[in-house]
Amino acid sequence: MFESLKALPCLGLETPVVYIEKARDAEVSSCRLGGLRDFFNRMKMENGRLIPDFDLPFPITMRNIPVNKDSWRPYAEALKRRCAEFVKADRRA
Repeated sequence: MFESLKALPCLGLETPVVYIEKARDAEVSSCRLGGLRDFFNRMKMENGRLIPDFDLPFPITMRNIPVNKDSWRPYAEALKRRCAEFVKADRRA
């Protein structure tokens, strides 16, 4: 299982990641993670069973790995632009 802080860098490095949350922790996770949860392929642990919220290729093997969602990419690009603009502005000052 990956915690959200470990799962986010996986997306940025394009390492396949599945975020697993306990069903009873979903409300706490949604408050803590806000919209970040939507960036991950997620599975919920409920009564000892894993329930995916995405099209899961069973079984997961080295040749059958779920592909990460791309919904995080626009946010990453916007962050890169803002950082580059900040650095340029600092150099001019």
